[in-house]
Amino acid sequence: MPPVTRYSKYLGDLEPVGAIRRNVDRVRAITGGWTTERFERSHAAGKWTARQILTHLAQTEMAPSAGS
Repeated sequence: MPPVTRYSKYLGDLEPVGAIRRNVDRVRAITGGWTTERFERSHAAGKWTARQILTHLAQTEMAPSAGS
């Protein structure tokens, strides 16, 4: 049984590791053709770049859940 985190409710019936793998595939499909400049662009002044958002998502996926 996978650990329960505050995000578990968003998975529904999905298996957590499988969901992470599918998300990696989705991000790769979306960003596969991006240039360096596209990764460094932000949505608006003062907002995170795409690179910063993707790095944050990856770090969040790797971080142990609270209480582990």
